[in-house]
This record gives sequence, structure tokens and C-alpha cells, in this order.
Amino acid sequence: MAELPLARLLDRSLIGARLRTDPLVHLYELADLDDFFFADCTYWISSDGGSIALLYRASNPPTLLALARRSSPELEAMVRALTPSLPVELYAHLAPGLSHALEDLFVVEPHGMHAKLALPPARRAAPGWLPAGSAACERISPADVESVCAFFRDSYPGSWFAPRMLETRAYFGIREASRWIAVAGVHAL
Repeated sequence: MAELPLARLLDRSLIGARLRTDPLVHLYELADLDDFFFADCTYWISSDGGSIALLYRASNPPTLLALARRSSPELEAMVRALTPSLPVELYAHLAPGLSHALEDLFVVEPHGMHAKLALPPARRAAPGWLPAGSAACERISPADVESVCAFFRDSYPGSWFAPRMLETRAYFGIREASRWIAVAGVHAL
């Protein structure tokens, strides 16, 4: 019997150690190790230990992440092995050139390249810093959930914002006439 190309990972410390080998590629998967997200996650690792994949079930549709700086035969084999057990509809963030591995069972609709941004430590501003003449920026609280949801519904339909993200206390915004005109935040700290 052939060896399966993947194994399920349950130990957060092992998952984190593997993901930290390239943290910029695996920012989302690392953030999903947080208690806030972990119960909705299933992680797999390739039999050679070089590739990792994640299915995040709390989004609608669920999201598959199979990321690397470039595709590899091991990562492709993982995705092919996972495909029959995946939900009938999903959103996927995949290593470049990997979408064909889903084409046996899914209709693939590309949405373009996805860019992640990382600010080097030397360029990070001190907490509370805003350029001169900036509008008043305020921390958004969970009590602001209705107005923030309205902002995203009107300004960015289809965003990945989930109301529970306000619980991170890492969302900030600018209001004009009591309406949000800008909102930014992080999913996990």
C-alpha cells in the first residue's frame, strides 16, 4: 500500500515550528494558531515534512491555504489527496501554479494574485503615531460592531471581516459626521 502524502497535525507547537520556517509566507496559518481561530482549523503536513496545508472552516465559503514560495510535487500531491474530502465550495490561497491540482473536482475561478505586505521593524512607527494634519484616528471597540459592519457592507462587500475580529482591540478607524470613512485592523495578534 502506498504511503499517504499527508498527515493531520494537531499539536500547535509542532505546527508553529513548521510554519515559522517561512513566517511571511505562512502569516495566516500562524495567526490561525490563536485560540480565537484554532478550533475552526485543520492542518496537514506532507509525509516529507516540507509542505503544510490548512482548511479554515469559519469563513463562508471555507478557505484552503496551501502556500509556499513556489509549488512543489509534494505540495501538489497533498492538495490532490485532500481534494475529495474538501467542502463542495471553497476559497483557496495556493502557491503559484498549484490551482490545477484542484481542477479534477472543482471549477477554478482565479481572482488574481494575492499580495501580503510586511513592514520591516526599522520602518514601524511608534504606537499612537499619526502624520501631522491627520484626521483623528480612534480605536474601535466591539460596541461599534453595527457601524463597522455597515461600513464594510457599503465600502467593501465580500471582505473577510468578521465581527469577532473587533475583540482583538486592534481595529482603528476615522469617522466623519459619525460615519466610518476608514477602518483598518488585524485578524490576530
